Amino acid sequence: MSDALRYDRVAICLHWLMALAIVVMLVLGFVMEDLSPLSTRIAAFQFHKSLGLTILALALVRLVWRLLHPAPAYPAGMKAWERLAAEFTHGLLYACMVLIPLTGWLLISTSKNRFPTHYF
Repeated sequence: MSDALRYDRVAICLHWLMALAIVVMLVLGFVMEDLSPLSTRIAAFQFHKSLGLTILALALVRLVWRLLHPAPAYPAGMKAWERLAAEFTHGLLYACMVLIPLTGWLLISTSKNRFPTHYF
């Protein structure tokens, strides 16, 4: 934790870019299997893969930024268990932002369907 009172603009921008990208991925993930015609479904899958790679890259940038620019200090009255829960949850979210795209990449790389990935 640092003496800063709030996150800087880069951290805030990365946060909201990631939030938007993750929401789009969730929505697309739920609907892309049912899209027709086939060309639309394939385009949706390609977009999903490209956005997943973008999320992975943004997550790594965000992680590096966070390591170089510590988060603001917790409120003075915060209990120890609340700090621990906040740190654990924050770490879990970072892990998910990296591991979920890597899992998708692994699945598509080992799939017997050999559709090439075209980045956007």
